[in-house]
Amino acid sequence: MRDDLHDGLLAAGVAVAVALAGIAVQLAALAVLLHGDGATATLLAYLGMQALAAAMLVMPLRRLLSRHVRTPLRSTSAYLFAAGALVPLGGLLLVLMTVLLGMALSAPRGGVRSGVRSRARAATHVARGMAFVALPEFVPGLEARVWNGTAGGEDPDRAAGRRRGEAANAAAADTRRLSALAALHAMPARSTSPLLRALLEDSVDDVRMLAYGMLEAAEQRLTRQILQAQDCLHALADGDPASRAAAHEHLAQLHWELVYQNLAQGDVRIHTLDQADRHAEAALQALSEAPGATTLYVRAADGSGVASPVPSLWQLRGRLALARRDPAAARAALQRATALGFPRERALPLLAEAAYLEGDFAAARGAMRSLGQAASLPPLPQLQPLLRYWTS
Repeated sequence: MRDDLHDGLLAAGVAVAVALAGIAVQLAALAVLLHGDGATATLLAYLGMQALAAAMLVMPLRRLLSRHVRTPLRSTSAYLFAAGALVPLGGLLLVLMTVLLGMALSAPRGGVRSGVRSRARAATHVARGMAFVALPEFVPGLEARVWNGTAGGEDPDRAAGRRRGEAANAAAADTRRLSALAALHAMPARSTSPLLRALLEDSVDDVRMLAYGMLEAAEQRLTRQILQAQDCLHALADGDPASRAAAHEHLAQLHWELVYQNLAQGDVRIHTLDQADRHAEAALQALSEAPGATTLYVRAADGSGVASPVPSLWQLRGRLALARRDPAAARAALQRATALGFPRERALPLLAEAAYLEGDFAAARGAMRSLGQAASLPPLPQLQPLLRYWTS
């Protein structure tokens, strides 16, 4: 203890001596500058003495800084040297005043005695069993490894989220990731395709191959349906307009599914959107040629009863226009759909999106408020945050 005190006093004495020498050199440099003849030799002598004084004052000033400001050593020393060398006398005085002000503001209340008592109490607490501990290590994807104890009756949405987390967790075992990825096969492709595309660049070969296979299977399933629907359409070349309209509508819906499920990307997506809109327009054209087109009802594409095709086709064209980032065409198509009997509550989210893309935020807010006030069709759960945002 006595040796530590002796070393500390010796270091403090050296710092004071160096500081006094640095101040003396600084004053001498100013004297040379003020009383010199302005020649080049005088200027060079001043600059050299100024740099020497700044270098000598770096060490004592750095000792006055707190530990968290003192480090890193090189950056702090470079800053102090620049302040002393570039601003004669004033730079170091400003640094010194700032250090003294910081020490005064950070001192504990009650002065030195209070600080000594607080440190003594802290040492007592440490002696009673308290000690410093290291920060815990963060493990990415840890929540995907936690089992919530609901094996039989786990919520489907929570289970799907857990499986997605396990499949994307690169720190998990490969077998567990593969089993979680295989369990996603029964989920809708729209909710899994973004994850599957991200896993195409995974470092594990089996994960990449399984993700590619699942995406390929979903795309081929829709492609086979499109080819079958095209064969049916060719067979109805001379058929009645209502049948041709139903075939075109089915093809439009299948092409839209490729986009909706995120299975078509890039130029293929643009081509698929164009094909879907072309078939939707052809279906509307065929219906216009049928007798009683405005009141015509045909069997729905999924076979679930009957549905009026005209309003739903205009609604589909509105969604296709939104996917192409054409809000004006989307708003026109959606307004046409609602005028023909399409439920306005179902068109309001799409109308709000079109208004938002056009920059008409007042119209977007009005559409969302109307959706929140609609009683015939409760808003979907995923729309609740948007409703709270736009109606608050």
